[in-house]
Amino acid sequence: VQYAGYVTDLITTFTKQWLQTREDDQPFFLMMNHKAPHRNWVPAERHYNLYEDVTFPLPATYFDDYEGRFAAAHQEMNIYRDMYEGHDLKMVTGVDSDTLLYDPWPHAFLGTMTADEQKRFFAAYRERNNAFHTTPMTEREIAEWKYQRYLQDYLACIKSVDESVGQLLDYLEERGLDENTLIIYSSDQGFYLGEHGWFDKRFMYEESFRMPLLMQYKGDIQPGTQVEGLTQNIDFAPTLLDFCGIAIPDDMQGESFRELAVTGRKPEGWRKSLYYHYYEYPGFHSVRAHYGVKTERYKLIYFYGEQIWELYDLQNDPHEIDNLYGKRGTEQITRQLKQELKRLQAKYELPEDHLKPGKK
Repeated sequence: VQYAGYVTDLITTFTKQWLQTREDDQPFFLMMNHKAPHRNWVPAERHYNLYEDVTFPLPATYFDDYEGRFAAAHQEMNIYRDMYEGHDLKMVTGVDSDTLLYDPWPHAFLGTMTADEQKRFFAAYRERNNAFHTTPMTEREIAEWKYQRYLQDYLACIKSVDESVGQLLDYLEERGLDENTLIIYSSDQGFYLGEHGWFDKRFMYEESFRMPLLMQYKGDIQPGTQVEGLTQNIDFAPTLLDFCGIAIPDDMQGESFRELAVTGRKPEGWRKSLYYHYYEYPGFHSVRAHYGVKTERYKLIYFYGEQIWELYDLQNDPHEIDNLYGKRGTEQITRQLKQELKRLQAKYELPEDHLKPGKK
């Protein structure tokens, strides 16, 4: 079955329909997952021009030179070098053109639109695309232009997600369901919005490693509560079970952070480090396979195919541009983090062959 419309709006409609037809006297668990923040960032028609007159501040690391960071220098997820000018940036071949520049997946972009929808799409971008072709620019200025186009489209897509979340919250409130429903807003990872010149995710650096997490549960979680303890997505299932009063299976690797959410305080013995592992190399965007450990202040990453270590002091270097590994004065913290890394890999029972190059 095919449905016409903007996918974010359709997902919202189907979610509300499910809520309207469920059995009112039964508890429910519902997930509403949006595609909108993903490539290739095509806004709803009503938002095509939402941010066209907005100039977004350039991240401090947009023109990062990647000094001392091998994997960062060899990725293929740079906005001004690797984005597909047609598919991702909606750039066209010339003034008044309705022909996109390089688009490897036309079936997933213009191929999803009717002829009239395509006309409206090109008309919405016409003035900005024409200005690009008639305004002399340096390479640096073109790189900055591409950043603006990316942010304009990305945030216009997010606007539809904001609207969707608002509609669901309104629905729950109108029917009194918000009084006894745990509501969670989160993501599967963070995302680069120009930091280090990048889009996408994958790396263990902060912008993609950190995830949004907002929770509402009236009567249990007080508005404005902030959780400072280190949490991760393997904690979601144990936490939900804990809120529901269901025993947490022993073989679950995560920990319930219900106490953190309810009290805002870390329980005694709460974790002091997080583990991360990215396997997919060789693969899309050429991000080297790596694993690492993060504490509140430090992060140690190992690119095991290349046998390269990186160490960052997040307090003094929040942008992670100064690799301290091997530098004088870091011997003790490096030794401690390597020990913690081994402990976490044993805790999570990583098979030995998962710590070698080529394993996905």
